[in-house]
Amino acid sequence: MYLRMHPDNLVTIGEIAGVYRVPRNHLMKVVHRLATLGYVETIRGNRGGMRLARNSGLITVGAVIRDMEEKINTLDCFDLKSNDADCPLLPTCALRAALMQARDNFLSTLDGITLNDLVSRGKGRTLVWPSNAPSRSGPRRSSP
Repeated sequence: MYLRMHPDNLVTIGEIAGVYRVPRNHLMKVVHRLATLGYVETIRGNRGGMRLARNSGLITVGAVIRDMEEKINTLDCFDLKSNDADCPLLPTCALRAALMQARDNFLSTLDGITLNDLVSRGKGRTLVWPSNAPSRSGPRRSSP
């Protein structure tokens, strides 16, 4: 979301970590994965940084979650290989079907939300910029 908000700049991991108060090491892993998946382009070097590698209007939250999460299933029996699991309820389990439908509805809803939607909902206000974050030109000063 931060990269979408700064499309004309190369952004550093340190900058994002500072704004969102996220551990730098964790963010490095996330950025590496996003770059491997083609969402982010990274540029090395003294003036390096990162930027979006895709059109932000085409990046959906559902796609990112599917790509980033190894396992979205909440129960082991969701996996096709688990149909022969040692569960006496599995052949007719209503809970399994209900939870699978809920998962599918959750992802379907997120498929309709793009990166652009997250950044610019409402009348010009952004949903991702912390109120106490420093501006790009330096720290915010409180008025007397």
